[in-house]
Amino acid sequence: MKKLLLIVLAFTIISISLTGILILVKNNSNNSIWKNSEKTIDLYGTFDENDITFEKLSKTVNSGENIQIPQIKGLKDKQIENKINQDIEKRIDKKLKEIKDNGGQKITDKYNDNEKCYRGFSNVWSYKYTIIYYLEDKKEEEKIYFNYELVNGEKLNFEDLFTTNADIISIIRRAFYRTMSENSTEDIGNIYFDKEKNIWMIQLNKYDYEIEDNVNVYEEYTPSINEYDINKKINNFINSEKQEFYFTPSRLYIGNDYDCIEFKDIANEVVIYDKYLTDENLYENNNIGNKKLWTCATVGIYQYDNTYQEYGFAEDNLFYEIRMLPDYDADSYYPFKDAIEKINEKAIEPIKSKLEEYKKIAKENKDKFYLLLLENSINYSTSEDIHYLISVNINEFIFPPVNISEKEGMIDKIIECYRYYNLAFYNNSGLMYAIESGNDIFDNQNITYDKIERKEDTKVYDARNLKEINSLDEVFVDSYDYMSMLKNKLSFIIKSKEKNISQEELNNFVDNAEFYFDAYYIKANVQGFDNMIYLKNWEDIDKSVLKIYDLDVE
Repeated sequence: MKKLLLIVLAFTIISISLTGILILVKNNSNNSIWKNSEKTIDLYGTFDENDITFEKLSKTVNSGENIQIPQIKGLKDKQIENKINQDIEKRIDKKLKEIKDNGGQKITDKYNDNEKCYRGFSNVWSYKYTIIYYLEDKKEEEKIYFNYELVNGEKLNFEDLFTTNADIISIIRRAFYRTMSENSTEDIGNIYFDKEKNIWMIQLNKYDYEIEDNVNVYEEYTPSINEYDINKKINNFINSEKQEFYFTPSRLYIGNDYDCIEFKDIANEVVIYDKYLTDENLYENNNIGNKKLWTCATVGIYQYDNTYQEYGFAEDNLFYEIRMLPDYDADSYYPFKDAIEKINEKAIEPIKSKLEEYKKIAKENKDKFYLLLLENSINYSTSEDIHYLISVNINEFIFPPVNISEKEGMIDKIIECYRYYNLAFYNNSGLMYAIESGNDIFDNQNITYDKIERKEDTKVYDARNLKEINSLDEVFVDSYDYMSMLKNKLSFIIKSKEKNISQEELNNFVDNAEFYFDAYYIKANVQGFDNMIYLKNWEDIDKSVLKIYDLDVE
């Protein structure tokens, strides 16, 4: 009997051990949490946004309040998706009950339509939810901070963002110190930390009487900080049961919108970019989030889901960006929404072919480093008479090439450009925004906006059937002498702009003009003029001679 008991005990121990091993193996095979737990940020690396959608559902919760509840959608594992969404709802409901029990009234949430595109990154999701209410007629706010990993749907703790040996106190101190330093100079000027000089600088705005204008003056600055206040804030955060924080790909916010620190400044202590990556794809779709963004990029939540972007190195000496910019109001007008999506699919083909052309140029000129921006913008036109036209403008921006010896410096500048001037501004592309806004990011390479060569290729479609309209013959009614009309219009415009122009010069301008058209205008490209001359279809031209008006709509 004793021998039998020993055999049963041994079998039980072996079974438990094997079960534990199998569970561990299964967990390790399903995710890469342990494998990447100590991998810190590679500032020259990239990351992907999650392929999830984010929306707020109007719902009456247990507390009796009808409020917008944030929900994520798009995980393959619906149990994990539901687990996260149920936790979100439970925590909001709990907070609402606390507010009501304390006398809060007229409860709502701070809602922004653009939040529907908030996606998170690297299999983690972080979001700040704000509840607005009134307490004795005074407006108040309560915030709830949601932080989850999407592999198992577990909440993220503050320390999960960092290496095991990270100096958490120092990180928190730097965030608080930055905020208090900036607040101490509100009435003086903007301050910033110069990492090269390792000192704080202040930007002062002073009036220069010699040039009779305001100028920026930069001086060294020593912030006056109360160490007691900083230590008090640190202790309050560390000792709090709920360490409230949220984060974006670029910043970590500690409890509010002010106390924050840039991830790039603590890159050697942050692991959140790689910690929860998996070999297995977690999402139902693969084309929702932006891909291959440089680490610590400023990604705005105002991205639209139907914006397409691609950038990188097509060759060692050719960096390119492709932007597909849809018309954001198209949803409101039938049939533009579906038509624009199909036309965008067509537009990518000529753009990719242009990239192939420049790849050949780059291969043949290894001593040069090239920058290329290719983008399309979609416009549509409706009027009181309703003509359904969609135009796709494919713009080609060719930056002056630089010597290959300057390549490394250029790469640094490109990365900085995309971190700070790209994705936070959904209607601007990285390189063009940096240059058009007057930023000096490329000054060392003597690249300025007026030196960039621009080519434009416009195609016009009938939105109802996607038929391409190729020439002005298809715009005007048959047998109408539209060229004489256009030249007369153009002569009048040129003469009004150039009052002293001779008749011979005027005739030369008009005879050599090239006419194009899109959804809005008939455009005259006149050599010798800096800008296009536009003839508005519905203002400068009699509608009766246009085929594009009064179209039947099915």
